[in-house]
Amino acid sequence: MSQANSRINDDKKNKRDFSNFGRCYQLVAIDIDGTLLDDRSKISQKTHDALNALKDFGLTITLATGRFYPDALCFAKFLGFSCPMILLHGALIQEQSGEILMKQELPFEVIPKLISIAKQEKVPFQIFQEDRLIMEERTFWNDVYLKFSEVEPIIVPDSLEYLQGKKNSFAFIYLGTPEKMAVLKKIVEHRMGNSVAIACAHPNLLEIVASNVTKGNALTKLASIKNIPLSHTIGIGDSFNDIDMIRIAGLGVAMGNAPQEVKDAADFVTKDNNHDGIAYFISKFLTYHQTK
Repeated sequence: MSQANSRINDDKKNKRDFSNFGRCYQLVAIDIDGTLLDDRSKISQKTHDALNALKDFGLTITLATGRFYPDALCFAKFLGFSCPMILLHGALIQEQSGEILMKQELPFEVIPKLISIAKQEKVPFQIFQEDRLIMEERTFWNDVYLKFSEVEPIIVPDSLEYLQGKKNSFAFIYLGTPEKMAVLKKIVEHRMGNSVAIACAHPNLLEIVASNVTKGNALTKLASIKNIPLSHTIGIGDSFNDIDMIRIAGLGVAMGNAPQEVKDAADFVTKDNNHDGIAYFISKFLTYHQTK
């Protein structure tokens, strides 16, 4: 589909679904990469100002991300958010104080199998365990990841030996080229079946989490914790790991840079992340309420 045709379809969808703006929304969950951030990993001033306007309107805003606690906390503090955050694709709901409100851990028995796949396929990997990022070596791909992270890794000679006797891990991450990750995804699906879930937030990563982990499930839990009806929530994202959150929220918003499958799941399609898509959505949302 051409970009022009995609925009026409998005406009038709938005005209049809503006009525969804009218609910009494209370909680907004926003993805970080490709949504809150532009392709330079920056938050524009326009987006910053729009989020402040949304807060002033009375909505609580949080982050729903594949990132780990230290990375998400940095953005939450910068934006002045105070709500618990949805982290690691929904494996964690964590207060900014560090208190964990909900966690879904990978069963320990899947870790040796995931490590075995990594070594057989000769791909680097890393493991999020408690508040630590564990890796056996810092390869090129690990360093690419760390350029966008606040986490200081722990390098160990043997991940499995290190994890013995410790609390379970939250996520196992393979790193490499998009082509290699696509191949690896099929291998993991074949060998692991339904024992784990795969989160695809970036083409250079293949992230493995517990089988019942999704951002949508975490948003449902967070709304319950906050005593907010799920129908009064908004979910905003750009990638495949955002689809269930977008579908389950009272109002689902897809970024203009999202794949068509993500857009099809949404009630509203905004501009892309390099053209202040969040600010554009907020301007339309607030204008709707100001004219009612």
